[in-house]
Amino acid sequence: MKLEYLSSRCFLCDRKEPAFDTKARICDCVRSHGFAENELGCYVTFLPEPQSYSVYDLPSLWADEPSDVFAVATDKLIASSELITKHTKAAENGRHVYPYVTDILGKTHHLRCGNASVYRATSLESLTGSDLIMVLDMGSYYWSGTLKDPRSWAIVNTALACRTTEIAVWTAGNAGFSLAKLAYFANRRLPPEERLQVHAIVDTDVSPEIRAQLRLWQCEVLDVFRQDKPVLNPAEIRNLVAARIRRSRRTLDDALYWHVTDGWDGVGLLTYRLIAAQVIRDIFAIFTDQESQPLDVVLPVGTGDLLLGFYLGLKDCEHQGVIPRGAYRLIGVLPAGDNILANIRRRNLLSGAADETTTSNGSAPVMPKLKGLYTPLAPCLARMEEERSVTFITVTEADQLRAGRHILCGGIDDGIVAEPSALAAFGSLPHLQNAFGNPEVKNGRTYKCRRRILMINSGLGILGRSEEMLLQRALGV
Repeated sequence: MKLEYLSSRCFLCDRKEPAFDTKARICDCVRSHGFAENELGCYVTFLPEPQSYSVYDLPSLWADEPSDVFAVATDKLIASSELITKHTKAAENGRHVYPYVTDILGKTHHLRCGNASVYRATSLESLTGSDLIMVLDMGSYYWSGTLKDPRSWAIVNTALACRTTEIAVWTAGNAGFSLAKLAYFANRRLPPEERLQVHAIVDTDVSPEIRAQLRLWQCEVLDVFRQDKPVLNPAEIRNLVAARIRRSRRTLDDALYWHVTDGWDGVGLLTYRLIAAQVIRDIFAIFTDQESQPLDVVLPVGTGDLLLGFYLGLKDCEHQGVIPRGAYRLIGVLPAGDNILANIRRRNLLSGAADETTTSNGSAPVMPKLKGLYTPLAPCLARMEEERSVTFITVTEADQLRAGRHILCGGIDDGIVAEPSALAAFGSLPHLQNAFGNPEVKNGRTYKCRRRILMINSGLGILGRSEEMLLQRALGV
């Protein structure tokens, strides 16, 4: 599927293509980066690019009538009245910047995605000794209450515009749940031949509770049985969907099929990029001493889609002179144990236990949405790490529970709602000093750090039993 309104650029060699092709995602230059030749079909390096775009086109955090999908600031985020007025007026002159041509869901189906919210977490500042901690909370989106909703929003709008009806996604729960709910309500206003069918590919460790929720929203649930090769490339996923469709005596029409697992769809990554650029642009506008102290941007990492989107949004702000060069540090947080670091660093799939990173010893946390050994974005993330554009931190179950007890029980003033996987970012707070080689850190953990931090809360979505039990422990139930 070619999206003519987007161009395409290889993240590794900067090669450009006039249109973004969702099926042509790997550049030949990847061969010089050490990835296994027989596994190249599992990776992407071509990313979508807006054909013309300025960060000043994005809506304001303080807009009186916020644009759907983008973030909004709350009263807890300090800004001068002059700044709010300036940015609100600037937003009125903005233009359409969504990663799809027409907002079909909003205009035709009367469905909204909602907005992420940005606020100041003063209780975390007191706890950690930080100068400023802000939270970009993606739990306020309407559909799954997670970061997957703006991504699903872009996917479904694109699918409707391109008359794509068969959507395949490999999911641990939230990605499939978000897509299935959107498709369910969109289908009510579509003729039978145009209705969207979501095919959720799940691993054997996805809980029965999550499978049942996916099926309730009319999602086809397909199990991956091949334990000898649990990572499937796009061709194998397509064949899995085709086999399921044959049960209904139908044949899969490739013109109507789209594989949208994190990293493959493209439009979700672009949505994260735009949200990141919007938030960073307006946050830096309230700083009076931009060069004295960098902003630490801390976010959870599963496949790295959100991480790469934020990197690109930060670079947009940097290249367009909105923020000074080197004014931020990007920190990706992963679970100890199974994570994508081995795939990134060893440049092959299923190469054994995950690499160790900056953390204290401890047991693996309950983070099924982040757990995994493979990401299609491995070549891009490897390049980022080589260039020291990201610092990775792993967190343990002890970090997860500690963070949960701090943020989940804060009451109506300070409480933050987060699922176990979302606790990863908050669990990294005592490790930030150590991550940057602070010699004063002796035991790998300290809360006393004078920093400015933007935490990304990925929200609270669909939960399995193990996740519910972890939250009960954190809440002291």
